[in-house]
Amino acid sequence: EVSVGQLLWGYEDPLLKLAKDVVPKEQKLPYEEFGLMYGKNSTSKDTVTVWTGVDNINQYGIIDKYNGRTHQTHWLSEQCNRLNGTDGSIFPPRITKNSTLHVYEKDLCRLLPLSFEKEVTVRGGVKGYRFTPSPDVFASVEKNPNNMCYCPAGPPCAPHGLFNVSLCQYDSPILLSFPHFYMADQTLRTAVEGISPPEKDKHQLFIDVQPEMGTALRARARIQINLAVSQVVDIKQVANFPDIVFPILWFEEGIDSL
Repeated sequence: EVSVGQLLWGYEDPLLKLAKDVVPKEQKLPYEEFGLMYGKNSTSKDTVTVWTGVDNINQYGIIDKYNGRTHQTHWLSEQCNRLNGTDGSIFPPRITKNSTLHVYEKDLCRLLPLSFEKEVTVRGGVKGYRFTPSPDVFASVEKNPNNMCYCPAGPPCAPHGLFNVSLCQYDSPILLSFPHFYMADQTLRTAVEGISPPEKDKHQLFIDVQPEMGTALRARARIQINLAVSQVVDIKQVANFPDIVFPILWFEEGIDSL
């Protein structure tokens, strides 16, 4: 048994220790303990280079390099490997309702496109625009063929509403979604017990921005971590398990106001 703190922030797991001793050097995991949020409770060691906007204000806040790289290498196309988004706290100014904002999300190893949803008013009466992910951002390739580049292993790809991050998370069988499988195939939710139907106000990811300045006024990043469980008849503990996407936890982080 482990505590909640250990499960979140890390503990020494005997299986992880064994794996580090037997796997090839080039495949060794870059951490010493197992934890769902291991390594995230401190200052990031990543080096991010961004444009200041001095020469081109439309590039203000846009990432130029991430740890020295100008693009990712996980996906099948240059379009899906690009980095030219922001960290979500600032954006180029003069945003309109037709703008598409791009946020680079490290844990997804990809850009997350956000589209205008509605006008909002935050604390102090400041007006802003709310931007949210489009319904097809984690769509299946049948519903959004543009997502095929995020399926380098080829069909079958992730079900509708899930994003397979195994390639950028050391081949872990991890699928990400929005909480309670919001905007996902609802058979994923009904396949497990104890998950209530998704609610937009509680489970939607959004960023409210001041359109003239491009500054984030309020935000909520909400992501659910799921484990892809497959039946393995030769292992007694999981021999009777169906193939299932098992939700582990979901988290929320954000800001209420500047």
